[in-house]
This record gives sequence, C-alpha cells and structure tokens, in this order.
Amino acid sequence: MIQPYLVGKITVVIVHGTASSPATWAKMFNGLQGNHEIRKRFQFWFFIYTTGNPIAYSVSLLRDSLREAVSSFNPEDSDSALKQTVVIGHSQGDLLTKMMVAISDDKFWRNISDKNFDEMSSTEKQSAILQRSLFFEPLPFARRVIFISTPQRGSFITGNWIGKLSSMLVTMPINIIKLGTGIFSKMTFPPEFHGYIPTSVDNMSPDHPFIKTIASIPVAPEGKDHSIISVNGEGDPTQGDDGVVVYKNAHLDDAESELVVQSGHSVLGHPLAISEMGRILLQHLLEVRLPRK
Repeated sequence: MIQPYLVGKITVVIVHGTASSPATWAKMFNGLQGNHEIRKRFQFWFFIYTTGNPIAYSVSLLRDSLREAVSSFNPEDSDSALKQTVVIGHSQGDLLTKMMVAISDDKFWRNISDKNFDEMSSTEKQSAILQRSLFFEPLPFARRVIFISTPQRGSFITGNWIGKLSSMLVTMPINIIKLGTGIFSKMTFPPEFHGYIPTSVDNMSPDHPFIKTIASIPVAPEGKDHSIISVNGEGDPTQGDDGVVVYKNAHLDDAESELVVQSGHSVLGHPLAISEMGRILLQHLLEVRLPRK
C-alpha cells in the first residue's frame, strides 16, 4: 500500500511479472494518478512475490494476502467499494491475476495425481499447502481483471538458454522443498515435470501441463476481463510477438476488450497502455455505480 486504507475507494491490486518489482509500474501509476477521477476514486496496492516459485504457490500467497487485507480493513463487510476490487497483472503476474476470478475444480490436482485429493496420505500442513495451491474459486470481492502482455498459453523464451538458465537459478521455499521430498515423492509425475517440482519458468513453457490447464480455465461469469497485448513491428499483429509472448498465446477470445500496442514486452510505460488502463478503470467506476464522496 502506498497510502493508508481509505473507505469508499475502489482497490486496484497490481501484480508484477517475472524478475520484476512494483517499480516497473511507476510510469503507468503516475499516468493514472494524473487523472483526477481515478486519483479520487481508486486506491492502489502492489503485490510483491518471489517470481521463481511455482505459479500455483504464488497464486495461493496472493489470494491469502488479499483475503487477510480485506478481513482486516473491512471486518464488518460494510465497505461496498472494497467489494469491487480490480486486479491487474503483467506477464507472469497475469497468471496469478486470472486465478482471482476463476474456478479450478481439481484440474491442477489431476496434473500430478490420478487419485482423489482426500485419498492422499499427508500431514495436515502438507494438505493445507496443496489445497491452497491447487484448488481455487473466485474471490468474492474481485470483480474485474486486466491482463497485460500475458503468456496465457505460454512463452516461447522458456525453451531457450535464457529460460533454462533462469529455471536453474531458482531457489525453492523450504515448505515446497519438503513437499517434494515428502508427499510428492510418492507420486508419478507426468514426463513434462522431469521428476521435480516445476519453477515458474517451467510452468510457462507452452507444452507444460500447468499452462495448458490454466489456459483451459475461463474467467467466472461474474468476473470481467480485458487484455492489453504488446506486439513488436508494424505488420499483422496477429502474426507477431513482443519478444517474449506471441500474439496468439496472449489473445483471449472472450475478453471484454482487447487493445494491441506496438511495443516490446515491457509495455507498461507506453502512453497507449496507460490510456487504455485509465479507460477500463473509468468504465469500471461507471458500472459499479458507487455513491460519490
């Protein structure tokens, strides 16, 4: 949070991408703050996480953090603005963002086991981590998500030497390592897992079961989603890429809106991206019709 919590302002949660931080959002944030209505009616929170962790684990941390914050700031459930939260992500951050407004059922669990979850032999702590990391339902206060340069179906750089080196340099949190040497050691992983718990870089490979699963999960009907897609060059954008993600892997057929920006992957400071973000936030404000302060 960059300011104390204010009742009546809609919360915008911002999630950075791989090997990044909230600092990369500075130009976009400053641009949005230049709009009087946005400055007056919205408040911004930034989520910081270790981007090499398995994406499903990072999803669980974001969900837990948001639930804790909402419970703390709105214990009596009286702030109607907090029930209209917008979540925005860039790149990997969008994969976390999507799982704020989607239902996973047991799809992620089926990637690693053909048994029912309650049939597994595990400690209470292990079960809790698995439950939080593999089973998701929409957060009741998250109403709209905005995807920016998102590898919805994976990134082609995960298979080159940069992606492989990045994956090798990742250090897993100790509780995930213990899962790997405990309950996961009793499972038979698909070949794509290569016998170890995948990092976020592995997760974003177009052939990995995780990215295929998350791509198959739609945003829940009560949620709304928008895409800002970056594409280099002046040719047909549908045949292009931004140096990290090809257009076809970022495009969503059912998105409420889509804007293609001529830019590399780091599109956050582009004037067109900032303008589109402002447009979506003002549209959200009109649709939720909160009382003016």
